[in-house]
Amino acid sequence: MLFNIKWLKLAVALLLLPSLTFAQKNLTTVTARVLSINAEPVAGASVSTAEGSIVVTTDDSGNFTIKAKPTDILRVASSGFASQQIQVSDVAASPVISLERLPFQLSEEDKVKLPFGSFKKRHIVGGVTTLNIEDILAYDNEQNFNGILTARVPGLFGGGNIRGLGEGVVIVDGIPRPASSLNLQEIDQISVLRGITARALYGSQAERGLIYVTTKRGQPFERRMNITAETGFLSAISFPDYLGSADYMSLFNEALANDGEAPRYTQAQIDATRAGTNPVLNPDQDYFNSTFLSDMNPFHKIIMEASGGNNNARYYLNLGWNRIGSFLNIGEGINEKSNRFNVRGNVDYKLNDWLSFGLDGVAVIQFDRNPRYSGGDFWSLASTVRPDAFPLLIPADQIGENLLPSATLVNGNFVLGGTNEFPDQNVYGELVLNGFRETTDRVVQINSGLDFDLSGITPGLTAKAYLSFDFINSFVVNQTNDYAVYQSFQGTDSLGNPVTNYQRLGNDVRSDDQIINNNDIGFSRRLGTYGVIDYEHRLNGGPNRLKLTALAYRDEFSTRDELQFQKNLHFGLRANYAIADKYIFEAVGTYAGSPRFIEENRWAFSPSLGASWVLSEEKFLAESKVFDYLKLNASWGIINTDQGVEDFYLYRTSFTQGGNFFYNDGVFFNNILNLTSGNEGLGWIKRKELNIGFEAKLGKSLWLETNYFRSQSSDQITRLTQTYPGLLGGDDFTPLENFESYLDSGLELGANWENKVGKFTYSLGVNLVYATPKALIVNESDGLPDYRRRQGQPTDAIFGYVSEGFFANQEDIDNHAVQTFGEVQPGDIKYRDLNNDGIINQDDQEIIGNASARFQYGLNLRLGYGGFTLFVQGLGQTGGDRYFNNPYYWVFGDRKYSTEVLDRWTPETAATATYPRLSSRNNPNNFRNSTQWLYDNGFFNLRRVQLSYSLPQLFNGMQTATIYLRAANLFTIADALEERELNIGTAPQTRTYAAGIIASF
Repeated sequence: MLFNIKWLKLAVALLLLPSLTFAQKNLTTVTARVLSINAEPVAGASVSTAEGSIVVTTDDSGNFTIKAKPTDILRVASSGFASQQIQVSDVAASPVISLERLPFQLSEEDKVKLPFGSFKKRHIVGGVTTLNIEDILAYDNEQNFNGILTARVPGLFGGGNIRGLGEGVVIVDGIPRPASSLNLQEIDQISVLRGITARALYGSQAERGLIYVTTKRGQPFERRMNITAETGFLSAISFPDYLGSADYMSLFNEALANDGEAPRYTQAQIDATRAGTNPVLNPDQDYFNSTFLSDMNPFHKIIMEASGGNNNARYYLNLGWNRIGSFLNIGEGINEKSNRFNVRGNVDYKLNDWLSFGLDGVAVIQFDRNPRYSGGDFWSLASTVRPDAFPLLIPADQIGENLLPSATLVNGNFVLGGTNEFPDQNVYGELVLNGFRETTDRVVQINSGLDFDLSGITPGLTAKAYLSFDFINSFVVNQTNDYAVYQSFQGTDSLGNPVTNYQRLGNDVRSDDQIINNNDIGFSRRLGTYGVIDYEHRLNGGPNRLKLTALAYRDEFSTRDELQFQKNLHFGLRANYAIADKYIFEAVGTYAGSPRFIEENRWAFSPSLGASWVLSEEKFLAESKVFDYLKLNASWGIINTDQGVEDFYLYRTSFTQGGNFFYNDGVFFNNILNLTSGNEGLGWIKRKELNIGFEAKLGKSLWLETNYFRSQSSDQITRLTQTYPGLLGGDDFTPLENFESYLDSGLELGANWENKVGKFTYSLGVNLVYATPKALIVNESDGLPDYRRRQGQPTDAIFGYVSEGFFANQEDIDNHAVQTFGEVQPGDIKYRDLNNDGIINQDDQEIIGNASARFQYGLNLRLGYGGFTLFVQGLGQTGGDRYFNNPYYWVFGDRKYSTEVLDRWTPETAATATYPRLSSRNNPNNFRNSTQWLYDNGFFNLRRVQLSYSLPQLFNGMQTATIYLRAANLFTIADALEERELNIGTAPQTRTYAAGIIASF
């Protein structure tokens, strides 16, 4: 913790230095008033000077007092008004500042950054939701990128699935980049682009939607310095509950008896194990206990940022450190941790009146240290190694004098247990004696841009040239130790008395060398470039505005050992025309190229059109007492994409050498040539999309937006395996074709109600999405019965068997249709004969559920009083299903037994059993997807609760300070809740508790 405090003090000192050293000489006191053009007081306006180092706020009458030099520039800004920059001497001479109120959705804070340009919200023709991250972090200090999106955006399932179509492409500062390396504090704005015209200029990568991220940049005369410090811990919700050895042995004997086989364990063994007699010969190992696991997993975060500048030069700097620990409690598990350091510097410089230069530098380095495992990790081993398999530790004095001198002792007087069957699965040895693994991931990004003001050629003409280079590198360092285990076996001494002997398996090896293997080195890079010409013009200086954007774009991503790069290239043109800010028309066209098709099919044109009508500007609604603002939106378009084409050269027919083909009774052989059929007619996948919706402000408090969407994906690429006869060869013989088609449609809604009553403020936000996917054309046999057909059914339909309970007895089996999944016995699952042919086989599967939710909603409640703010967020969904089909539930053979099997079928529990009979074999009848293992995946989750308090000014130089307490994932309401909150073979699901401070200087 000393390390943390030291760096925290240094961070605070660096941030305070400019404020504490700011020269307070030659300052005069200026008192003035801020009014609207209609002479109404503007309360809460921000007044700043000295490049933002001095900031005050106007009172209810619009008055303010500030200290500044006469030559300083005073910046005055208020929401809904056009900001002004005035010299202090002018304010002193005329102490009234008039601000122009701007029409709704046309103010400076309504600027939305879209691909290759920006628009005011009113000029966007729908399907765009924008989050200003700094505003959100003021009351909800979220930890990760997807979390900031979850439950906040209409049309979004979870943190990135747009309208159920799939994960949207994340664009960071104009180029596709993973958001995992971003601190939220360095993000200025996130726009989720669902409407087709808003995203179409991004070409084929915009098929499913975009999540468009822009990072912060310095603003003229707004000097800002912030620090966020947080500490907290993750608390595991639950761990798997496995049976102890004695119960396992008894039930495995039962499973053997069910299969007509002799027991593996004697009753004396079971009794001795239950009594704890000689735990070396009768082991009973539990892995989910305090020996291996601690109660919490700590994490810490420090983020520092500074920005400022003037009209000629601006800067933004972000420094961050994030650390998360481990639940593991022994050996290298204690040292398991992840440290991420990041630095971002964004600089903008005005070279002359018509040329500006921007340069961004980003570096992210992450160090992960973990135990080195021979196979699997702690979580997978703890979920698979049986409790009776072997003792983890054996007292050293038991292994004999011949083995003891060369043994490596654990905890001073133990050696490790093991068997020939599990020589490298001793969890103790894996954590304590097997070495460690250190992974280093490095990301370096360089972005540069030139902005041209070409108004000298014609007013409103600008251009931008942008070039970016990303370097992603990773390598792994291993300390490759090894350890011996000791296996016990029963023998007799010379007198015939029973004795326990031991055999050493493997060797104890301690290596001081740390090794980097070629296979543990990763390297990739991304190159992006584009050029944009913008033209914005007020026709005849009147209320009609035309904005044109022309684009040339290219990016490529390459990884080590790949012969072909992932490339994207397109040209685009966008025209946005607003008539009196009341009628908005937009047209976008892109011409994209792809190396995945033959030359004749290599290019495709994608058009889209959109329009908006601000009805509230019309005379028949101008005096409406219901609508302060009402806008109708509609858009239609087609996007041609190659994003679903998994490989290159699929249009070529090729041959590869296979194995040997023997003939003449095996005397002679030839090489087999495998044929992969190409298809020169292979072309682009098409997505045709329609959006219709409206945005409305009712009174001063309620905001509504809703959209109906219809998205049809056609010419999906597939092999028509049901069309060509199988005797012609395998799947590779069947060429790929543009064939399948799918339709996704639904509704999305966003609403927000906010108000203020005295000192009490409140805000309630609700957003939801309802989506239904449907398969229009699919590759399937014409002979399928209707209940097995995918065409016309939900795309995510789950096909399985319908369980009718368990067979009660042999008579029940004899009177039922014949099940073809192996021999069945009483206690096995009984399936419904859907086609009434007397046989249960694959023809008896039907749709039994949906893999994805149909409906998801988010709730955001914010309450404020005085300096306190309480934020609560919930997320819910319904209409989806999920299987219990991992080894915790599908227990057969010699798998580890979970407590699920306690509800097994036996003749005595036949009336109440919920689990089929136990079997020591694979039992393919019981363990296949059916309604027996399906459950409703609907839930409501209290995602986040944060209580914040704004402190009074602590000392000169500090503008604001907020302390907060946060909890996440507090509770869930759902069917099968315990099963839902349980992870098998991986780290547990967690609840989060944190405390932090946000300070501005």
